[in-house]
Amino acid sequence: MKRATIDYVTTLRRWAALRPRHKKIHWAPAKKLIEAAQATFREEAVNLRECIERSNDALHPLKDPLHVDFGLHRWLQGSREEAYSDWLSWLFEQLPASSIPRILGIDLAEAETSDESNTGRAVVQRETWIEKLPQWHQRRRTDLLIFLGDALILVEVKVVRPEQADLEKNSDYAEWLSRRTERQKKKVLITLKGNVPDDNAGFTLRYWDEVCVELRKAARIAVRKGHVVAAAMALAFVGAIEQNLLRFSAARVQQILKGNFAAVTSEISDHLEKYLAEDF
Repeated sequence: MKRATIDYVTTLRRWAALRPRHKKIHWAPAKKLIEAAQATFREEAVNLRECIERSNDALHPLKDPLHVDFGLHRWLQGSREEAYSDWLSWLFEQLPASSIPRILGIDLAEAETSDESNTGRAVVQRETWIEKLPQWHQRRRTDLLIFLGDALILVEVKVVRPEQADLEKNSDYAEWLSRRTERQKKKVLITLKGNVPDDNAGFTLRYWDEVCVELRKAARIAVRKGHVVAAAMALAFVGAIEQNLLRFSAARVQQILKGNFAAVTSEISDHLEKYLAEDF
């Protein structure tokens, strides 16, 4: 046994020797806390079950992605930013162009190529090498470039909180974008919720939970218009984000749907309400 381990054991024994002697422990307060927590969990389970059922109705003939365990999907398990960027890029090419600003949380003036039927599509480029500016030591490669009418949107994708992400290149991206000739130029940083960077280089900060809510809305609209395959792919991506990045437990949801007890807070039902509350 290592010396450090021996010291820990000795310390624990000393603490044990200092414990009060012959003092009866009353568990009644702890039992009250447990009973109160169980009542709260049961109430939240009922709310969550109702939200899932409403979501199933809204997405019919599809079902809510929390029915499926996407934590088992190796491609999107863990923190592979490239996989999330690839799927997001594909979705932006499939969904109506008008849904993209809402998903990214940005405002665009009416583009000259927009159409009232909402069937227009964006052009999306992945991992594009951009022109090297004189002050750069090396070239830069963007995650997503989205060409939408007379607008150019630069998107950087991170699967961690802002304070954990490498954002040093963002100022370079911002300078490059400022030299472009498109009439509308936007830049978006997608991350998990965290502390807002002091110097964000003018990027719009968009959180993954917000992206999921808007993708759910887009899938709901796609189903109503008969675009079931695109809606299914969008919901699959939502399921992967919610379970792998937001850490929603599909297993716990499935237990609740079966009528079994499971400890659950209002986090998931609050999240679902954000897309269910809006009338389409």
